[in-house]
Amino acid sequence: MINEKLNKDILDLINENKTEINGMKAKLLWTNPNPTSNFPSSGDSETINLKSDDYDFIIWVCSDDNAFTSPAGCFLYFKGQNYMNFNNAVGSAGTQLFNIFRYMQRVNDTTFNISRCFKYRQSGGSTSLNYDDKALKPIYAIGFKTGLFS
Repeated sequence: MINEKLNKDILDLINENKTEINGMKAKLLWTNPNPTSNFPSSGDSETINLKSDDYDFIIWVCSDDNAFTSPAGCFLYFKGQNYMNFNNAVGSAGTQLFNIFRYMQRVNDTTFNISRCFKYRQSGGSTSLNYDDKALKPIYAIGFKTGLFS
Protein backbone atom coordinates (compact mmCIF):
# COMPACT_ATOMS: atom_id res chain seq x y z
CA MET A 1 0.00 0.00 0.00
CA ILE A 2 1.20 3.49 -0.74
CA ASN A 3 2.26 5.46 2.30
CA GLU A 4 -0.01 8.02 3.96
CA LYS A 5 2.01 11.07 2.82
CA LEU A 6 1.80 10.03 -0.82
CA ASN A 7 -1.95 9.35 -0.48
CA LYS A 8 -2.38 12.94 0.75
CA ASP A 9 -0.22 14.22 -2.12
CA ILE A 10 -2.37 12.30 -4.62
CA LEU A 11 -5.61 13.78 -3.25
CA ASP A 12 -4.01 17.26 -3.29
CA LEU A 13 -3.09 16.69 -6.94
CA ILE A 14 -6.71 15.91 -7.79
CA ASN A 15 -8.28 18.65 -5.68
CA GLU A 16 -5.83 21.45 -6.51
CA ASN A 17 -4.96 20.54 -10.13
CA LYS A 18 -1.27 20.21 -9.31
CA THR A 19 0.90 18.71 -12.05
CA GLU A 20 4.00 17.76 -10.07
CA ILE A 21 4.56 15.75 -6.88
CA ASN A 22 8.04 15.54 -5.41
CA GLY A 23 9.60 16.30 -8.80
CA MET A 24 7.55 13.73 -10.74
CA LYS A 25 5.28 14.95 -13.51
CA ALA A 26 1.70 13.83 -13.02
CA LYS A 27 -1.36 13.89 -15.28
CA LEU A 28 -4.96 13.02 -14.58
CA LEU A 29 -5.45 10.43 -17.34
CA TRP A 30 -9.02 9.40 -16.58
CA THR A 31 -11.89 10.32 -14.27
CA ASN A 32 -14.91 8.10 -13.73
CA PRO A 33 -17.77 9.94 -15.49
CA ASN A 34 -20.37 8.35 -13.15
CA PRO A 35 -18.65 8.09 -9.75
CA THR A 36 -21.92 7.52 -7.88
CA SER A 37 -23.01 4.62 -10.10
CA ASN A 38 -22.04 0.96 -9.99
CA PHE A 39 -19.01 -0.09 -12.06
CA PRO A 40 -19.47 -1.55 -14.56
CA SER A 41 -22.92 -0.17 -15.15
CA SER A 42 -23.81 -3.46 -16.90
CA GLY A 43 -22.07 -6.59 -18.14
CA ASP A 44 -18.98 -8.37 -16.88
CA SER A 45 -16.41 -5.61 -17.52
CA GLU A 46 -16.04 -2.00 -18.54
CA THR A 47 -13.52 -0.46 -20.91
CA ILE A 48 -11.53 2.56 -19.76
CA ASN A 49 -9.82 4.77 -22.33
CA LEU A 50 -7.05 7.02 -21.01
CA LYS A 51 -6.38 10.51 -22.37
CA SER A 52 -2.70 9.76 -23.04
CA ASP A 53 -0.04 7.05 -23.03
CA ASP A 54 2.62 9.48 -21.74
CA TYR A 55 3.25 7.85 -18.35
CA ASP A 56 5.68 5.44 -16.70
CA PHE A 57 3.21 4.26 -14.08
CA ILE A 58 -0.39 4.89 -13.04
CA ILE A 59 -1.94 5.12 -9.63
CA TRP A 60 -5.52 3.89 -9.82
CA VAL A 61 -7.61 5.48 -7.04
CA CYS A 62 -10.66 3.40 -6.06
CA SER A 63 -13.73 4.02 -3.94
CA ASP A 64 -15.51 1.52 -1.71
CA ASP A 65 -19.02 2.88 -2.13
CA ASN A 66 -21.13 5.07 -4.38
CA ALA A 67 -20.55 8.19 -2.26
CA PHE A 68 -16.72 8.37 -2.66
CA THR A 69 -15.80 10.23 0.50
CA SER A 70 -12.25 8.83 0.64
CA PRO A 71 -10.12 6.36 -1.32
CA ALA A 72 -10.60 2.67 -0.54
CA GLY A 73 -7.35 1.80 -2.21
CA CYS A 74 -4.64 3.11 -4.48
CA PHE A 75 -3.09 0.57 -6.82
CA LEU A 76 0.17 0.92 -8.71
CA TYR A 77 0.32 -0.14 -12.36
CA PHE A 78 3.56 -0.07 -14.41
CA LYS A 79 3.26 0.68 -18.10
CA GLY A 80 3.15 -2.48 -20.18
CA GLN A 81 1.85 -4.81 -17.45
CA ASN A 82 -0.75 -7.11 -19.06
CA TYR A 83 -2.84 -7.93 -15.98
CA MET A 84 -3.35 -6.49 -12.53
CA ASN A 85 -5.56 -7.02 -9.49
CA PHE A 86 -7.23 -4.38 -7.38
CA ASN A 87 -7.50 -6.15 -4.03
CA ASN A 88 -8.57 -5.03 -0.57
CA ALA A 89 -9.16 -7.14 2.55
CA VAL A 90 -11.77 -5.63 4.82
CA GLY A 91 -12.58 -6.82 8.34
CA SER A 92 -15.89 -6.24 10.03
CA ALA A 93 -17.49 -6.71 13.42
CA GLY A 94 -17.62 -10.21 14.80
CA THR A 95 -16.07 -13.05 12.88
CA GLN A 96 -16.65 -11.83 9.32
CA LEU A 97 -13.85 -11.13 6.87
CA PHE A 98 -14.35 -9.67 3.39
CA ASN A 99 -11.88 -9.79 0.54
CA ILE A 100 -12.86 -7.69 -2.47
CA PHE A 101 -11.06 -7.72 -5.80
CA ARG A 102 -11.25 -6.72 -9.46
CA TYR A 103 -9.14 -7.78 -12.42
CA MET A 104 -7.72 -5.34 -14.94
CA GLN A 105 -6.51 -6.37 -18.39
CA ARG A 106 -4.39 -4.11 -20.60
CA VAL A 107 -5.54 -3.91 -24.22
CA ASN A 108 -2.89 -1.30 -25.10
CA ASP A 109 -1.25 1.63 -23.27
CA THR A 110 -4.47 3.68 -23.30
CA THR A 111 -7.20 1.02 -23.12
CA PHE A 112 -8.00 -1.24 -20.16
CA ASN A 113 -10.83 -3.67 -19.40
CA ILE A 114 -11.79 -3.81 -15.72
CA SER A 115 -13.98 -6.60 -14.35
CA ARG A 116 -16.87 -6.57 -11.95
CA CYS A 117 -15.90 -6.60 -8.29
CA PHE A 118 -15.89 -9.96 -6.54
CA LYS A 119 -16.64 -10.04 -2.84
CA TYR A 120 -15.49 -13.10 -0.91
CA ARG A 121 -17.03 -13.31 2.56
CA GLN A 122 -15.99 -15.66 5.32
CA SER A 123 -18.14 -15.84 8.41
CA GLY A 124 -17.44 -18.57 10.91
CA GLY A 125 -17.35 -21.83 8.94
CA SER A 126 -19.25 -20.58 5.88
CA THR A 127 -18.02 -18.69 2.83
CA SER A 128 -19.67 -16.98 -0.12
CA LEU A 129 -18.59 -15.29 -3.33
CA ASN A 130 -20.79 -12.55 -4.80
CA TYR A 131 -20.51 -9.45 -6.97
CA ASP A 132 -20.41 -5.98 -5.41
CA ASP A 133 -20.18 -3.45 -8.25
CA LYS A 134 -19.97 -0.43 -5.95
CA ALA A 135 -16.82 -1.72 -4.19
CA LEU A 136 -13.26 -0.96 -5.35
CA LYS A 137 -14.72 1.20 -8.08
CA PRO A 138 -12.07 3.03 -10.15
CA ILE A 139 -12.48 6.79 -9.73
CA TYR A 140 -9.20 8.26 -11.07
CA ALA A 141 -6.18 7.14 -13.08
CA ILE A 142 -3.20 9.40 -12.38
CA GLY A 143 -0.19 8.94 -14.63
CA PHE A 144 3.34 9.75 -13.51
CA LYS A 145 6.31 10.41 -15.74
CA THR A 146 9.55 9.76 -13.87
CA GLY A 147 12.00 9.66 -16.74
CA LEU A 148 13.35 6.34 -15.48
CA PHE A 149 11.96 4.41 -18.42
CA SER A 150 12.60 6.94 -21.24
